[in-house]
Formats: sequence, C-alpha cells, structure tokens
Amino acid sequence: MLIYLDHCYLVNLQRGFNDTLYSAEWEIAQSLNAAGHRFVVSAWNMVELAKAARADRRQETATIVRNMIPLYLSNNNFIKSQELQLFLSRRTQWPFVISPEVQPLNETVSQMWSTYNTGPALIGEIFGDYVEHLAADRHDLDIVLREFADSPNLIRGARVAAGRGAIAEPEPIINAEWIFGLLPERDRAQAWIPEPARRAATEFILPNMADLFSECHTIHADELRFRRAIFTNRHIHENDGADTQHVIGALAYCDHFVTNDHALRDFIVDSRLKGRFPCSPVEMLSQINL
Repeated sequence: MLIYLDHCYLVNLQRGFNDTLYSAEWEIAQSLNAAGHRFVVSAWNMVELAKAARADRRQETATIVRNMIPLYLSNNNFIKSQELQLFLSRRTQWPFVISPEVQPLNETVSQMWSTYNTGPALIGEIFGDYVEHLAADRHDLDIVLREFADSPNLIRGARVAAGRGAIAEPEPIINAEWIFGLLPERDRAQAWIPEPARRAATEFILPNMADLFSECHTIHADELRFRRAIFTNRHIHENDGADTQHVIGALAYCDHFVTNDHALRDFIVDSRLKGRFPCSPVEMLSQINL
C-alpha cells in the first residue's frame, strides 16, 4: 500500500508530536512501515517546507519524513511523458528508445531530482538537506515551481471560451499543443527525435484521446484537474496550478492521500468518480482500513 503524505499533515504531525492524537498517528506510521507499506512524498513537500521561516521547524519536520523512509514521487511531467511514449510504442507509433515501464516512484531524493530539469543530481542527498538548499537557493526553487505551475491567463482565457460555449472549438488545438509538449526531443539513448515525428505522433493521438485517458492515468488526472480549474467560479491565484499539480501523480499511483485540505479532498473524490484511480483521501492515518 502506498500512502502519500501532504505537507499540511506533516506539519501538523510535527507540531503536535507530543499530543496524544499525533503520538498515536506516529505509532500507526511505524506499524505501517513495519508491515511493508510505504509512505510517499514529493518535491512539493520540499518546496512547502522550504518556505517555513524557522529553520528548527524545517529540520524537525524533515527528520520525521526521513524516519518514515518514504518513496519520492517523480516529476509529473516526467511521468506523463513516459505514459505517453509507452502508449504510442504499444501501437507501433513511436520507434524510439524508451523506458520499458513508467517510473512514478523513487527510492532516493537524488533519483527523484533526476526527473526534474535541474542538471545532474548529487548522489547521497537527503530530504532535509535539500529542503535547506531550496530555502537558500531561489534558482532551484523556481525550477520546481515552473514544473508545477499553470498559467492563470490560460485558465482565464479558457473560462471566457467556456462562457461563450466555445470551448469545444479550440479544444483539439489545446490538446495538440499539450500532447506535443509532453513528447521529448531526445529518446532514452539521447538520440534526436525529429519534430515531424513528434507532430505525427500527436496527430495519431488526437482521435484516440479516450484510449489515452484510459491507459495513461496521470495524463487523465491532469486533464480532470485542468477542467476543474476552468469550470469553477473559484478565484484564480498564481499558485493554483501548484496546489493541484502535486496531487495528480499520487492520484494515479498511490492508494491513499493524507491531507487536511478540503479542496484537494474534493478534487480526489470527484476524480475517483470520473476515472480509474486507486487513491482515496483521508485526514489521518487512523482512518485507513487495513
């Protein structure tokens, strides 16, 4: 069983570590680890924790995370690209060297960080050290934020089109640019993939979007997330994309998502009704039925 831990839950666990409620949660966490279940965190946990003003709070939370011996979620765009290439390869539409399977989870921080476009990852990095690095280095922090971000203007423009009843007309164009953007310029052997080949693969996918969503769960989760952002009256904030982007990998590959954020819980519940996702939201580990 894979259990994703949202930042807000980890902060509450750290602050209430000596309270009866969270002491019991920690005991449950240790029991789950002993039974072979795995916790999962992501780069977004690091980003959120790096924003904390007090170094001692950052370090205490990082220690809790490290003691949980978690897996680390890959970059969402990396996962989506792997899903997409495998989808094409199964249909003999992608004659390039690819990974034999999707790699959504990593045993080390270094492996996770290698799925981001940050240059070489250093061997031996640990969660707490990298939190402190992000707290001090705005450059690498911005790299992660870019990977998670949506353009608020893009969402606003799509809302205007939807309000005019015109969302269906530009949808194939939007899908084409979205899919094309997920296809790499080089294959796994670093051989160049010509643009015409990437355009042809994109054209093949467009009439097969239903099959794509059925087989590529992170891509489907991202599509549901973006549609939810469009068809809502919620005020648009600059970090809205980041607030929901970190959910989609866990939604596709984890069994539970532990969070106190009701907006995220609502999105997960709604997505489970629309897709084949294993993930269910809980507020506490004690709510997980073993």
